[in-house]
Amino acid sequence: IRDEVLPDDPEVWRAATPFLFPGREANDAGRRAWLRAVADRWAAGPEPATPERFAARATVLEELGGVPAALDVWRRAAERFPDDVPTRDRLAALLEAE
Repeated sequence: IRDEVLPDDPEVWRAATPFLFPGREANDAGRRAWLRAVADRWAAGPEPATPERFAARATVLEELGGVPAALDVWRRAAERFPDDVPTRDRLAALLEAE
């Protein structure tokens, strides 16, 4: 589906997840493999250009259990968009949880 139907955009792939894996749990192997592909595509660049895309990337990493990697994404987002309150709030919540 990623190669033949969807554009080469990890945000679109992430948005398609609930439609491709309806009702599946976060630990479902197919869903995890899909999200791993989304995370790998984001890692290939370029860096997200909006706070919302940073949030989407970090959320995928969190769902995969990559809290340190997600924290890194939230930190970069907060550095790039220092006035974005939701970004700073989520970074603070993750740091507090750690």
